[in-house]
Amino acid sequence: MNRRVLTLLLLSPLLVHGSAGDRDPEFVQCVQVCVQQGDSELAMCRMGCAVNITLKHEQLRIPPLQYYGRWAFHPLFGIQEPASCLFCVGNLAAHMAAWWKGQVRGFVWQLFLVVSCIAWLCAAVFHARDTPLTEFLDYATSALVVWSFLLATFAFVFFNDENGKHIISHQFVLTPLALAGYALHVHKLLYPRIDYGFNMVACVSLSVLSLFLWIGWLFAHHNSQHQTRSLTLFLLLTAAFSLLEIFDFPPIYLILDAHALWHAGTIFTTSLLWRFIDAHHQQQRQGQQG
Repeated sequence: MNRRVLTLLLLSPLLVHGSAGDRDPEFVQCVQVCVQQGDSELAMCRMGCAVNITLKHEQLRIPPLQYYGRWAFHPLFGIQEPASCLFCVGNLAAHMAAWWKGQVRGFVWQLFLVVSCIAWLCAAVFHARDTPLTEFLDYATSALVVWSFLLATFAFVFFNDENGKHIISHQFVLTPLALAGYALHVHKLLYPRIDYGFNMVACVSLSVLSLFLWIGWLFAHHNSQHQTRSLTLFLLLTAAFSLLEIFDFPPIYLILDAHALWHAGTIFTTSLLWRFIDAHHQQQRQGQQG
């Protein structure tokens, strides 16, 4: 392959999202040599060079760099980010455990469960092997989780009376609205070009809206008989763990970074959410029987 063409190929992702490490001459040359030798595919060359250079910088007490928006991690059996991948599988298991225990109640929560399982599977694949396709699927399904959670939140907060009976059939009103919102979200994400910045802003905004709706419901029922301890912990820990996404730090021993810890924390918050949904349903059923 022509050297000039190869160099342009290596630098082309900077047109989309670049990091300081991408422009490091040592990194560019390392990847170039790796690809020319045919030892590995481009993604694996980038990962190997990033790890080796980061270890070298660590010995020289040079701060680590990000490469293509990512920290360098020690791969395990070809998995690029083992800790994040493992914790994504843990989140998938937490949702499946809720289903197995019978904690998932109602259409919107069942929809949220299915969407979440698909999203965590896509996230695990993305952290195992970062490609344009796995990256897009990770972002797109994560956005779908945010929309489905907002749907379930609206249905819970506004369209249930104290006896648990639906005031309106939200399956035929809220769900199409949420799907339409998600369709517009994906359209904006894709056209005229893939805009992950918009995706982040939109998902954070929708998540904050859901959070405030739950806080409002919690204050409205703080003197009632509702079992709100799990929900309170869910909200507090969700806010606390979200700080890990804001105050990022390099991976410890090239294994555990802030993003991986956030994934680990959401395993616990997922269990808290399903525990509250189940307890709330049980309390509603007891009220109906009484």
